[in-house]
Amino acid sequence: MGTLALSPLLVAGLVRRGNLLAKFWLLGTLLVTLIFTHVVLNHWHYYLMCCPAVALLCGTTLSECEELWTRTAAWKPAFIGLAGLALLGSALDGILTMKIAVDYDSFPRQMASIIREHTGPDDKLIVYSEGRVWGGEELFRSARKGFYVLQLNSTSTEPSITGLRDLLSSAEAMSRLKALGYNKLVLISESPVRFAAEAVDPGSNRRRQFFPQSISNEVDSWPVDYRSADLLIKEIP
Repeated sequence: MGTLALSPLLVAGLVRRGNLLAKFWLLGTLLVTLIFTHVVLNHWHYYLMCCPAVALLCGTTLSECEELWTRTAAWKPAFIGLAGLALLGSALDGILTMKIAVDYDSFPRQMASIIREHTGPDDKLIVYSEGRVWGGEELFRSARKGFYVLQLNSTSTEPSITGLRDLLSSAEAMSRLKALGYNKLVLISESPVRFAAEAVDPGSNRRRQFFPQSISNEVDSWPVDYRSADLLIKEIP
């Protein structure tokens, strides 16, 4: 819904009789979430499943309010003003948190600047970033070539994805990567802005995720080109 300010519209639509399509739609969304819990809750865009039902319920309530405004002309400006403020607050709340704060996050740009400063145009990078599903921004902002490793450890639930630790521990894989010119390992901590956007939710106990301090005995001994709390760049021997 974007904000709690609009929740009375949804609650009113739920408790009133009728609108069975929207109510069964929400029930279906709940059942899907119970079956595919991890998939649904791990992807923010899955909330779209319930948006049509919520829109129908809120729209029903608003249409009834509109009839009330029409009958009570003296209160009409106040009702319209209140509804307008609620809608404006909802839009700004969602935009600031999910778009401006996250999509215009300066952290990737700062990390890219450091990567560009401590690597050369001909370097090829193996990059791992905490707290991000989709990577790549630091690479193209720094004008460097390389690839992202999606997760730190391999898992049985995703056998097609090789974790960073297994990748760097495989002699065959490392031999192939070195032959292709990969000579730098880059580890990036989670963006503090992205962390804050998630941790601000009520009841959240999220902690910011920093890059791993240890990969393996061999990798830990590789020469360090740059180190901070947010970024580590190592030379691949």
